[in-house]
Amino acid sequence: MRRIVNVQGIAGRIEVDAPGVFSGSKLFVDGHPAPRGPKRGQYLLLGLDGLQQVAYFKGGFPDPMPILVVGQQRIRLAEPLTWYEWIWAGIPLILILVGGAIGGGLGALAMTLNTQVFRMKAPVPARYLISAVITVSAILIWLSIAAALQLRLGR
Repeated sequence: MRRIVNVQGIAGRIEVDAPGVFSGSKLFVDGHPAPRGPKRGQYLLLGLDGLQQVAYFKGGFPDPMPILVVGQQRIRLAEPLTWYEWIWAGIPLILILVGGAIGGGLGALAMTLNTQVFRMKAPVPARYLISAVITVSAILIWLSIAAALQLRLGR
């Protein structure tokens, strides 16, 4: 989902494409991809003074919503989650304790999805319900994989 970002001193309309589960954030100027900067993950933006400024995204884990850094400006792309939203979103991480690498991967994926759900423009009860479905789904997928492996290995 693209969102318009107010960046002081930069020419053009700046938009950010929010990160997906398997993709990073993307920066656009007037609807076109921003020019690449000198280093990987950097972009060049034209300032109102005619000089180029380097922009990049900072952060990304555990919160998938990074901060856009342009020169000395740090622009938060979304409000941070509250402590209780973090606890609810992080429940799938319990799979790390009981599920090994597969459980850890599923737990981390479910947590990332949950943090994205909490940023949706849906009613609060719906966000908690969707998050609960994601968490239960991750547990059920882990149980299915564990059962299949046990059958396959003959235990």
